Amino acid sequence: VGGMSGKLSPEWNRRLRRWRKAALINVYRGLLLLFIGAAPAFLYLALISPIRAAATVGAAFALISKRQAVGRLWAALPFPDPVREKMGEDLEWFCRLQKKGPIFGLAVRALKRAVDMEVVPRPPLRVRAAKVRATSAVIEWEANEPSVFSAETYDVFVKDATVSDYPGDDAPEGDAPQGDARQGDAGWRAPHTTTAPTCTLTDLQPYTLYRVRVAARTAKGSSEARETCFVTRQVPRDTKGAVGPLYSWSQTIAEVVVRFPMPAGVRAGDLEISGKATALRVALKTTGVVLCDGALGGEVVADEVSWQFADPYPPSERERHVLAAGGRILEVTLPKKDPVISQRPWAAVIIKETGVEYTSAERLAELHLKHPRIDLTLIKEEVPELSEHHMKELHELMQGAPLGAGGDDD
Repeated sequence: VGGMSGKLSPEWNRRLRRWRKAALINVYRGLLLLFIGAAPAFLYLALISPIRAAATVGAAFALISKRQAVGRLWAALPFPDPVREKMGEDLEWFCRLQKKGPIFGLAVRALKRAVDMEVVPRPPLRVRAAKVRATSAVIEWEANEPSVFSAETYDVFVKDATVSDYPGDDAPEGDAPQGDARQGDAGWRAPHTTTAPTCTLTDLQPYTLYRVRVAARTAKGSSEARETCFVTRQVPRDTKGAVGPLYSWSQTIAEVVVRFPMPAGVRAGDLEISGKATALRVALKTTGVVLCDGALGGEVVADEVSWQFADPYPPSERERHVLAAGGRILEVTLPKKDPVISQRPWAAVIIKETGVEYTSAERLAELHLKHPRIDLTLIKEEVPELSEHHMKELHELMQGAPLGAGGDDD
């Protein structure tokens, strides 16, 4: 072929090169198929007698003990670039067939060692925070078309930021994490490494804004990082409530009480308060400042929503500052609907602001900073106290007597 190439036309030269390339690829494919087809016969000959089986096991152990040398020898075999490209397609096909039996799995392992098919991974998809608690959170994402030739691992970086200049009376301060040079800016902690598309973050600070970056990594390099953010929950106070930048709130089984610090000079006529079954709006008419306007964390009795200027006892540090400056404390009481039936406490006063679409993690973090949520897993469930009348009915039911048999009017 080499001698004839100078005497042929360019078109025939291109055909000859294409045929030579196809012949080379098919030679390697033939050797591979011969290996797969002859493997059962080799196994039969090796295990036909106890002596041959023992010799085969000994040879296998010898190869395993020298696996590094065997791997270098296998990697040094001549695989031209056209062959590597086509072998990659064959390897993908064998990966689908390796569940058919151990021979195909062995062929896949051999091809992976011989043909370097590692690729740079793509960035992960849909990174989000789930199961957020006061001191922990679960980060989840989706793998972006992972290659069957690469073993992907994921690096999860975490960075905390200041929540607010005044998060509350006894809100803990965040620590100072170490930086990471791969992220391009300071403050990122050492990465968490995982092979699964999920990672649990622990030792977090309550009511703190965290940024998280997730990047995929293989032997060929790392992908671009994808980022999300979230706000950890507040630790519930003794009143099962929280303190936010605009108000503080507490709750019992029967009601939720929200306290708004008001500047000096505010009167009842300056307020716009609207309480509905599932929504609450509190605003100042004079300045147009909206303190809260959105969906409530539970259903309330709209006709029984009340408000007043009150002197809280005991006042918080912020409330003492407001009162000392001549301000007042607006107290809005929200009676819960069916409190005995639905005993689960509220996680937040406002769970969604009116007219806001939460299409990104940043918008959701802004909501949780403005209207803090509490960690419900830290609240012990309360059992409501039964009245004497209910205790008597319960006793009658346990004794098998009809209700009211004791002569009660009810």
